[in-house]
Amino acid sequence: MFDGRQVAYEPATAPSTICLFSVICLFVMSSIVLALWLASLVYAVKVEVTLADVIVTGRGSRKMCLTPRHDELYVSNHDDNTVSVIRVSSRAVTHTVSVCHHPRTIASTRDGSKVFVGCRNAISVITTRDKNVVHLSCCGTVTAFVGTADSRTMYVAGEMQGLFALDTRSFRSTLLDPLPAPMYLALSADEKYLYVNYQHSGPGGSPGHDAIAQFATHGMRLVDRITGLPNVGGSLALSPDGRFLWAAGDDACFARQYDHAGCLIVPAGVINIVDLHTHRLWRRLSPLELAGGLVLSPNKQLMLANGRFAVYDAATATLIGPHAVIATDDCVLLDDDTGFLAQTDTAAVTVFHLHFKP
Repeated sequence: MFDGRQVAYEPATAPSTICLFSVICLFVMSSIVLALWLASLVYAVKVEVTLADVIVTGRGSRKMCLTPRHDELYVSNHDDNTVSVIRVSSRAVTHTVSVCHHPRTIASTRDGSKVFVGCRNAISVITTRDKNVVHLSCCGTVTAFVGTADSRTMYVAGEMQGLFALDTRSFRSTLLDPLPAPMYLALSADEKYLYVNYQHSGPGGSPGHDAIAQFATHGMRLVDRITGLPNVGGSLALSPDGRFLWAAGDDACFARQYDHAGCLIVPAGVINIVDLHTHRLWRRLSPLELAGGLVLSPNKQLMLANGRFAVYDAATATLIGPHAVIATDDCVLLDDDTGFLAQTDTAAVTVFHLHFKP
């Protein structure tokens, strides 16, 4: 019953106010999470980097390989059609070798007797003892090599021509699989399997989620494929125990034409680490810049990611030391004890000293 008393009316909160408040809260929380993630990168840094030397090579220095004895560094000069040979002990160029047109990739045999240089529809083979060169017409545009432990076979990624095996003594090539766009290769520790990171989808892949194929080296047959990852076939590397495959996903989480499914951060680089026992994702890393080549250190304790240089513990995938100043197409740790890092520049190799803090 109405008793005549006045009752104050308090209007309910408008829905638009609630929505705006929710958006603000979400933005603040996202900012906090991102800030904490960036802070974790800063506090993870355990590497101090100082400039040690600059070695003039040739125009368009891009890719490098260190011989197994760590005594020579071979540097491909894309614009000069040459390879510079650097003596590691003196950090001086000792030879400049003419090779095929626009060298793209370079690799040494396991015994260090030969260095293979990949170009467009050609391969140059340098004998390390006397620096003589043999030129081969082979294998399409070569993007990657990986060699067997006995140094008798070099597997070759021939981009649009497919996957090849090259006999390192007779130089005869064999087409193993014609599927186009194999880009990077890794060989299992027991050499039973060859892993191939594809672009243009690959076997069972899709745009932005290119496949990583597993081939049995005996009979060279496709036995499995790893799909569904944010991946545009980048560099491959194995963990020290051979259980995990590190796969750089190139611009899968960066380029607008991809759906970015599975990406932790957009835009950013991406490195997928796959457990080879299960072929399932073990860990995903999201460097803020595109991850280029993946290089295991000589003692197999560190994984170096090119592009915007970063150092990871190869066993745990823990970030040890990003360094925003170093941006490189390729890098090699010359020596585990001294911690000298070589990285390619426009017409030189720059050497840094890495001091690992406890």
